[in-house]
Amino acid sequence: MVVLVPGAAAEPSSAPKERRQPKSFGHGSSGSSTAQRDRCPSAKPSPSFNIHGLPPSPAATSSRASTLSFARLQSLALSVSVTCIKGRSDTIPSRTISSNVSSSKAVRARHAILITAARFAVHIVNMSFSAQYKPRPSTDIFTNDTDINRRNCRRIVPMRVLILGLGRTGTASMRAAMKRLGYVDTYHMMNCSIENPSDALMWMDALTAKYDGKGPKFTRAEWDQLLGHSQAVCDWPSIAFAKELIEAYPEAKVVLTNRDVHSWHASTMKTVYWRVTDRHLRWLSHFDWAAGQYYPMLKKFFDTFFEGDFPNRGKEIFERHYAEVRSLVPKENLLEFRVTDGWEPLCNFLDVPVPKESAFPNVNDNVNFVARSKARNWAQTYNVLVRLFIWLVLSIITLLAVFRLLMA
Repeated sequence: MVVLVPGAAAEPSSAPKERRQPKSFGHGSSGSSTAQRDRCPSAKPSPSFNIHGLPPSPAATSSRASTLSFARLQSLALSVSVTCIKGRSDTIPSRTISSNVSSSKAVRARHAILITAARFAVHIVNMSFSAQYKPRPSTDIFTNDTDINRRNCRRIVPMRVLILGLGRTGTASMRAAMKRLGYVDTYHMMNCSIENPSDALMWMDALTAKYDGKGPKFTRAEWDQLLGHSQAVCDWPSIAFAKELIEAYPEAKVVLTNRDVHSWHASTMKTVYWRVTDRHLRWLSHFDWAAGQYYPMLKKFFDTFFEGDFPNRGKEIFERHYAEVRSLVPKENLLEFRVTDGWEPLCNFLDVPVPKESAFPNVNDNVNFVARSKARNWAQTYNVLVRLFIWLVLSIITLLAVFRLLMA
């Protein structure tokens, strides 16, 4: 089989060659299933998008000169060999180009480099957390999570607003306010924790790439996969990537939600940090589909962004984060905002009409955060028990069948 490596120059051949449409290249066993595509409208192909369904962008284009994005690695792996999809890089033939190509040493050296890069691409693709995607078990009957694989998605609405204040600064209220103003979803930690837990796999890819140097760092192409259904983003873990998001979406306006650092720290200690240290959730992460994706990402975020010591270093990092965002964004494109400021400054900044008939949302989930988290823990525990019960029943039936065969 003749396979063309991206970027390799081949001389024209007299034999006509059939042009084949590349297949969808997803992660996980069901990444390209019909059901998955139906539940992820952004995965539908479009003539104006590349094979991954990603729109071209200046940021993505410029980044290719300096680094290979995850999407680029996918394309490279797909083009080199069909066997790469299964991660069998040892099966990539040493000669992956047409025999018509010049046999000069320079050309052969270039091809060898491309083949090595392709093998590396396969290795990286298969090592990523998002490659571990699995569909939601049918036994998860006590929760209503979705299981969209974001690696199969693309941007379907423009990113318009980056809300880069830390979580617990009114981000839940901001999400409700942005919805009231007509923005198509504002990505929030709840998107990952209780709505589509599989998002945590891509967030883990992003965190390990940034803080551990494992895998390609996210470019606009990857953010469009993960956030392509949202016109705004807020809360953690996205705030760990303030610089990256600002660079990926220079056209987006930036809102910096704020509050007193001491009250913020006390609120976070009682809620999200409690969740990080929740023993029940940690235990569930070994057995439950959703918790197994979400909890490792949550812990990774606090271990990296807050340097593993939120109780003692949280306030210092809070101040440092706000200083960094202010230094990255021009003043005319930045709004420092407290939810107590109401509609007017936010609407004026976003250039949208001020809602006259409703007050600014006040979603204070501090009161019932722990109760809601414990309720979800038990719902996930029931899912595990259902799976265990089914396994026990099937095991007993199998043993009885074997016993009858032996006694016959």
